[in-house]
Amino acid sequence: MPLPTEFDLQRALCGWLDGWPDRSGIPKVTPALAPGVVYFHVPNGGGRSAIEGARLKQSGVKAGVPDLIFLAHQRFYCLELKEPGGNGRLSPAQLAMHPRLIDAGVTALATLDNLAEAKAWCVRNFLALNVDK
Repeated sequence: MPLPTEFDLQRALCGWLDGWPDRSGIPKVTPALAPGVVYFHVPNGGGRSAIEGARLKQSGVKAGVPDLIFLAHQRFYCLELKEPGGNGRLSPAQLAMHPRLIDAGVTALATLDNLAEAKAWCVRNFLALNVDK
């Protein structure tokens, strides 16, 4: 059985945070995401044409932004997810951006490669919930 990919890890974490919503967006279980906490993904990666890449850059896309951004209790959190198994390394753009985010006041920034640690990080930082969901 192949190891999960970075996408698999991120999809599982987002499903857990959102309560595994059905096709209409209604959670099947109580979402792990606490009320008052907002998160989103900035889709910087992926294959794009040179023209589309230039348009995104001109519109403010910044290389190295972490995978998930959380806003909670007037604080700013960032989570970079990597392929499980320790094969994922921060890119040069991420190595440059992460210190800038910390200097700008990020409350917490982590790079993790497994679902259990990602859930625990969320719980520690801003969620009050049952970790076993």
